[in-house]
Amino acid sequence: MRTGLLLLGLAFCTGAPAQSTDGLTIPVLDRPPTLADFAGMEPTTEMRQSMTRVSDFVQRLPDDGDPATERTDVYLGYDNRNLCAVFLAFDSQPDLIRANLSPRENIENADYFRTETQLVFTRRIVDPEAGARFTGRLGDWGIGTMLMNDEAPGQVREPADPLFGESADISVFRAFRDISEQSRVGMLYTDRQFGDASNTVLSVDGRFKLNDNWTTRMQLTDTEKLTEKGQRLDGNQKNIRFDRSGRRVAVHTHIINSSEDFRADLGFFNRNYVADTNGYHNRVTLTYYPENGRVNSWSPAFYFSHLDDQSGTRIAQHEQTVPGVMTRLDLGENMNWDLLARYVLNPWSALYVGYNSNSSNFDLIDTEFGTELVTTTDLRRDGRQIFAKFSYLFQP
Repeated sequence: MRTGLLLLGLAFCTGAPAQSTDGLTIPVLDRPPTLADFAGMEPTTEMRQSMTRVSDFVQRLPDDGDPATERTDVYLGYDNRNLCAVFLAFDSQPDLIRANLSPRENIENADYFRTETQLVFTRRIVDPEAGARFTGRLGDWGIGTMLMNDEAPGQVREPADPLFGESADISVFRAFRDISEQSRVGMLYTDRQFGDASNTVLSVDGRFKLNDNWTTRMQLTDTEKLTEKGQRLDGNQKNIRFDRSGRRVAVHTHIINSSEDFRADLGFFNRNYVADTNGYHNRVTLTYYPENGRVNSWSPAFYFSHLDDQSGTRIAQHEQTVPGVMTRLDLGENMNWDLLARYVLNPWSALYVGYNSNSSNFDLIDTEFGTELVTTTDLRRDGRQIFAKFSYLFQP
């Protein structure tokens, strides 16, 4: 059984019929090809006679210069506006091809609600009883909305609590507009209500293609948090990043400033996005492709990160353990330093060397009732390790 994937690509071009130094000629077409012209992974007689067929491709990775493991045929042609390339990609084991959509992805429809700062993380909605979602496109515009409740907050309350058994009401609205093929502007609004407490988030964002290699993403977020005790917290976050993609040089530069009262209950944030932080990080990756030898490529990466709180205190990696009904400790702190170096031999082999040091304000003391875990006034080192790891992918 022969199975494959048909890809039809169109791009703008100008000039006379192209001919490479090794004799490849791209002919002029009377009309552009369609998917129907290649039904069954075979071109019609018209397309076979009017387009140039290219085959017998060789690998670049993992074995440079070896024959391709699967057959690929490309048909080329052009008219006065378009360069047309039709890829027929065959697979000798079609039963292994999978393209599944998980139920959560179907609910969330991440393309509509995704922003640079992850303000909508549906796993925050633990136990929804009922809800509705709507997404749609009209031309360059896209709109998405979610309305649902979450029974989990009321289930963890004491029976005597007035909010016992109550649900949180959640609403999300997203709108965006594509202003070019790879540029977009949009806004996001979220609201979570539980009893007298609420959290409202309003954000505007944009992704802009600067040139063939550089893109930038920007996002401004304003939050309002009203606690059950009536305290109001107004916060904001400013987020901007620049990215360069290329075969040999890749760059990522990111600046994020989050105020002390920044709150987004439906979001998910790593250490660079949490409240009361002001930081930037930069990564540069250089990729080299040796012409000879068994190493196809090697990529040294240089990474720098700086993170302060809003008072200017340097943060290496800071976590807090907040006391709750299941703990008896005061506020805890943990500081962790990590250093990791990776050397990639080929796509399936890599060597890692790293160092880790961890300190916390916990300590074990012996009492007349046994050993107890207590908090201290300073951070104490409780772990340190140096490690090396080699990974290799075995294939049958």
